[in-house]
Amino acid sequence: MDRVVYLAAGRAVSGTVDEVVRTPVLSELYGHHVDVLRVHGRVLVVAGEAGELAGASDQDHTQPQVEVIG
Repeated sequence: MDRVVYLAAGRAVSGTVDEVVRTPVLSELYGHHVDVLRVHGRVLVVAGEAGELAGASDQDHTQPQVEVIG
């Protein structure tokens, strides 16, 4: 199984791409809302406004198995 480490703001998250590159995971890592969109087999990450963390959602609401480091 391939794993990735995503670094942002002095923190890191590791797991598979499907576990890490998700709206709730990246929103928590960056400290503000981030939308993760999957379109035509591609992944688009779009940052929201700074301070906009409440209400972060993703199309898949299962809990990811990721490890936050830092």
